Amino acid sequence: MILECPACRTRYTVPDDAVGVNGRAVRCAKCGHSWHQWPAGHEPEAVPSGQMSDADEADLAAPPQGTDMSAEPDRPVYQDDDEDDTPRRRNPAVRWTIVAVVIGLLLLVGVASLQFVGFDRVRAQLGMTQRGSSAALLLEVPRKPERRALASGNELFALTGRIVNPTRERQSVPDIQAELQDAQGRVVYNWIITPPSRTLAPGASAQFDAAVYDVPKGARELKLSFVGEAS
Repeated sequence: MILECPACRTRYTVPDDAVGVNGRAVRCAKCGHSWHQWPAGHEPEAVPSGQMSDADEADLAAPPQGTDMSAEPDRPVYQDDDEDDTPRRRNPAVRWTIVAVVIGLLLLVGVASLQFVGFDRVRAQLGMTQRGSSAALLLEVPRKPERRALASGNELFALTGRIVNPTRERQSVPDIQAELQDAQGRVVYNWIITPPSRTLAPGASAQFDAAVYDVPKGARELKLSFVGEAS
């Protein structure tokens, strides 16, 4: 059967024979209120005012020894509040979303730092100079190339140039593309010049010499560039 405290309305589940045919005095474990509980389906006759015995009053006021039901049963039928003491588990999807956002922010900070410091400087400090990266190098031809006919009847085209590293970092040196153009700007002859050194220290320079035979007579202008970049 179910007992309900008249004071706080807390409900308890107890065996049907726990109260007995004559009822018993019980006390609410929550608020401490005591009352005489009659068995289910039994309504006692009203007792005229002033005719209740002292024993009945004592029974109602203070439950006899051994009849105190202050110990709450295994579990009330319902709880008075809706609070759940079980810790809530965090959604794994939310946790992984937070982790992804943090990683993305760290990557953005890293890229911004590299852009501020400079990728070339970072590569130079790590010794990761990239072959073919010649944007900072200069090509100079201090003297006009020489063209002359040989005794064999062939024509010699010779030039002397210089590679300059004007930066404060060590630079890698790629191959040099040489092109001869006619009066209309068309390429009539080209070849590759191997540099004397594959790296240049900061502020250093390196001289190179090149010579080819049987250059077309219509060649008028020389264009030099590093392989992989415009003339």
